[in-house]
Amino acid sequence: NMMDYPDSFGMALLYGIMTGVGFGVAICLFAGIRERLETADIPAALEGFPISLISAGLVSLTFMAFSGFNI
Repeated sequence: NMMDYPDSFGMALLYGIMTGVGFGVAICLFAGIRERLETADIPAALEGFPISLISAGLVSLTFMAFSGFNI
């Protein structure tokens, strides 16, 4: 976004590219978690969407640790 880096088009371009790379890494991470959940012994009440929601919450907490928990 040029508003974040108004002085440099190159920095804005780099920021956009790295945002896409980060999104791709997050998608690959979630795909790996979902593959492992398919073979895991999970209670019937948590199968499917509920366990995916729980795992997404845990992954979001780990990503928030990179920012130092500034809420």
